[in-house]
Amino acid sequence: MDNIPTYCDCKHGKKTPDYLHPELTSVLCETYGVIIYQEQVMEIARILAGYSLGQADILRRAMGKKIKKEMDQQRKIFIDGAVANKINENQARKIFELVAKFADYGFNKSHAAAYALIAYQTAYLKANYPAEFLSALMTHEMSNTEKLSDLCQEAKKLGIRVASPSINHSYVDFVSEDNVIYYALSAIKSVGSKAVEHLVEARTRHGPFKNLSDFILQIEAHFINRRALESMAAAGVFDELFSDRREIFENAGEILSMASTRTMNREQGQNDLFQNDGYPDIVSQNLNDSVSVWSLTERLKYEFEAIGFFLSEHPLDDYIDIFDHLYPKIKSCSVFFSEVEKGHTAGRLAGVVIQCQERRSRSGTRFAFLSLSDPTGHYVVSIFSDVLAESRNFLTPGTKIIIMVEVGSRGTDTRLIARKIELIDEVMKKIPEMKMCITLKHEVPFEGLENLFLKSETKRIRGQIRFIIQVRYHSHQMMAVIKIPDCYEVDLGLIKKVKTLPYVERIEITRS
Repeated sequence: MDNIPTYCDCKHGKKTPDYLHPELTSVLCETYGVIIYQEQVMEIARILAGYSLGQADILRRAMGKKIKKEMDQQRKIFIDGAVANKINENQARKIFELVAKFADYGFNKSHAAAYALIAYQTAYLKANYPAEFLSALMTHEMSNTEKLSDLCQEAKKLGIRVASPSINHSYVDFVSEDNVIYYALSAIKSVGSKAVEHLVEARTRHGPFKNLSDFILQIEAHFINRRALESMAAAGVFDELFSDRREIFENAGEILSMASTRTMNREQGQNDLFQNDGYPDIVSQNLNDSVSVWSLTERLKYEFEAIGFFLSEHPLDDYIDIFDHLYPKIKSCSVFFSEVEKGHTAGRLAGVVIQCQERRSRSGTRFAFLSLSDPTGHYVVSIFSDVLAESRNFLTPGTKIIIMVEVGSRGTDTRLIARKIELIDEVMKKIPEMKMCITLKHEVPFEGLENLFLKSETKRIRGQIRFIIQVRYHSHQMMAVIKIPDCYEVDLGLIKKVKTLPYVERIEITRS
């Protein structure tokens, strides 16, 4: 990849190709002097050093394995052969080292041609049909939640919405429509393809399900088990029919029992007491609605367990503005990894703990692998004994942390090593007073906004609030700034609520 710019410049006439030696022009002309194919390595050895094709293949394998003893032997054979062909020894040595550098990454030409064709075809599809292309990839990677998470992030970058799984819009596979990808029902954990095929068939035959009662009326209970129904509820499949995910989750057994009774009566040809008019009341009477609605944290936890990653929202979404404006040194994992490629060796990340796996080294010390998630992806951090001892108590799934990491390596693999771990809420308490400037699209009653702040229950950040209102006076557009006296305790969830108000144009957060 280092030679891509050279290849392009030579191809477009900006640079003159370097063929290393006049005898190699015929070998390297089609790749503009850049060694790409394994066959080129073998031809260079044959032409310059007199290798037979069999000997050249041994050289290729030795270079690929990078075994020092074999390389030393081949270097001597190559240079001696080149000198015998009246090639300068220093030039022969330089060519050998150059060939060795690229041999490890070279394809044979037959593979390269096939890969190039597939790369061109897929690039064309991604450029011209991105939603369809990504939905096909997601179907292919359906059992790999880490890949699915990455593809959802890619869709987001391309402006494509990945909708939560829906009982009325999703299918067995991922499908796209109007620049929206609908999450596949069979990608939900514990939900088999047979169950989904039955649901889709019932929906196709009957039309979209109108409510939970309609769903129970139309399905055949023996196609769906309790675990599958619980997973679908946790993933948000029924949100458009019934808003309380927990009530469906907790009553999965009762729902299937009603569906089973309906199925049995239908098969026996009995008149069903559950007629369309009365059935909704039967549902409400049979469901246990005494359970409280899941909090956002609980809802996302169950969604994560059902899908394998955070899809509809992320627990750190409310913190993004704070990180951007007050703690810009906290990077998303996608930004941080791109910086690592440019040479950065340390950074500060935020994440939600997914899993902490402790191990014991040969010397008996404890260490751990910590799996984390942020709104841009997943990453793993290694934690050694001293940091682990300080933070073990709060490294439980769902905990939100800020972690200082250094970039280490093991062989060719890059890994992150934890140097300090803090709870996000503890860090938030240290934030000095801030200013939050709310720009409104038009004049609105201030009482509602002020009361919204006064009713905030979860206190996190103390700060001043200002409103900027766009005012039209005759033909002039003017800005009015209104500062609410005193300081208010600003809740992160409250910031999110204010951002979603229809008359709020933007929010700016700065240090006082």
